[in-house]
Amino acid sequence: MVVILAMDTVFSGLSLIIVIGAAVALLMRLIGQPLIIGHILTGIIVGPAVFHVTKSPDTLALFSDLGIALLLFIIGLGLNPQILREVSKTATYVGVIQVGVITALGWVLGLALGLSNTSAAFLGFSLAVSSTIIILKMLSDKREQARLYGKIAISVSLVQDLIAIVLVVVTSAGSSKSLALGSTIALAFKGGLLALAIYWVSDRLFPRYGKLISGSQEFLFLFAIAWGLGSAALFQKIGLSSEICALLACICLAAQPYAQ
Repeated sequence: MVVILAMDTVFSGLSLIIVIGAAVALLMRLIGQPLIIGHILTGIIVGPAVFHVTKSPDTLALFSDLGIALLLFIIGLGLNPQILREVSKTATYVGVIQVGVITALGWVLGLALGLSNTSAAFLGFSLAVSSTIIILKMLSDKREQARLYGKIAISVSLVQDLIAIVLVVVTSAGSSKSLALGSTIALAFKGGLLALAIYWVSDRLFPRYGKLISGSQEFLFLFAIAWGLGSAALFQKIGLSSEICALLACICLAAQPYAQ
């Protein structure tokens, strides 16, 4: 049975969600469990399955998108690109092999369950890809993102995300008549060009104007959020994942001396 506890205004509904989230997070702290589990439980509690706190799904979706982007933004600030560069070669091999092997095993399992080749392949790939957000959050909570296994896990999850993006684009090109091969190549080109531009700005301009950026704590705060969310919005505009791009943009920012 669904318990309806809808709030009259967006403010009151959001406030109740935050209060419930804090209470569940406190419970997780008391029993020694990761906070990410509490956040997932909070979503179930305040959602349609239990309390159905808000009747404004569009507003709630907006706050959830901002929340994910800001979470990855904060985590990205603690990931120095030099650290990830150390294990990039190993992570690429591990990521590609892991995705390939698990996808193949899932495909065989799907065929055994009576699925078609395409459905079985999607099942296998779904089993192969892990949640980057959950991995980053758990490593960040334990302060182990700088350890060797943490660096490899983060790099592998990013490789998985890149493979997933390529698969989504290729699948869309194959299933939609409106998206031709030329559009797919154009999307990849625009994404690569934008990524290079973000890297160039962070590598060339940020060090030059470091004193100006970090001279005021308030300006630094606004600048950092504008950089993370602005970069994510640009990637979303061309049709790529805004959350992962926010993470990549903030990883570029993490190399600066004022990141922390």
